[in-house]
Amino acid sequence: MSEKQVATKAEPRLPAPAPGTVRDLLEMPEYRRRFEQVLGDPVKAAQFISSLATLVYAKPALRECEPKTVIAAALQAAALDLPIQANLGFAAIVPYKGHAQFQPQWKGIVQLCLRTGQYAALEVNHALEGEIEVVNRFTGEYHFGKATSAKVVGVAAYLELVGGFHKLEYWTLEKIHAHAKRYSRGYDKADSGWKTATEAMEKKTVLLALLRGYGVMSVEIRQT
Repeated sequence: MSEKQVATKAEPRLPAPAPGTVRDLLEMPEYRRRFEQVLGDPVKAAQFISSLATLVYAKPALRECEPKTVIAAALQAAALDLPIQANLGFAAIVPYKGHAQFQPQWKGIVQLCLRTGQYAALEVNHALEGEIEVVNRFTGEYHFGKATSAKVVGVAAYLELVGGFHKLEYWTLEKIHAHAKRYSRGYDKADSGWKTATEAMEKKTVLLALLRGYGVMSVEIRQT
């Protein structure tokens, strides 16, 4: 194999960080080509880059992050083919101590699961008062009834595998937020998902608990 062939097959590297903003870096041909390689389509890459620029413009905290980390987080989302528009709820780029981090949201996690071909059903939703009663927490037995009010009291996540196994996980809101306070580094921050997209974060917490305990998880899901 010639040196030219080896160079062609080698994965292109991102250039060293340059002074400037995320938008400055996105104008560099090397970065634009990287998104094209990851997404496999120049048009799709251009749309993704436009979404990233819009996201950074709309979120001041991201503009304060090291630009290279914003690009890296966006490339993670692109590699998983998850859109980053906040209103879609598939993936998020989250600032933390001057660095940006990629975080799949509950819709994105569902998408990654369904792509495995191992799920016959996968659902997560909020439960109203009276809808679910825990009968036996050791066996996972529940009683399902009619809602007695419009008050949201918890979240239920359900999975069914193609082989027939099925499982429901139910957490009260109190349990969800106690868990988040203990394990989420940004729970109390004003711009965290727990403050700006509370319902989505509640769903994600219970869904991940169910999947980690009983689901078939791809490498991408395990890293969330």
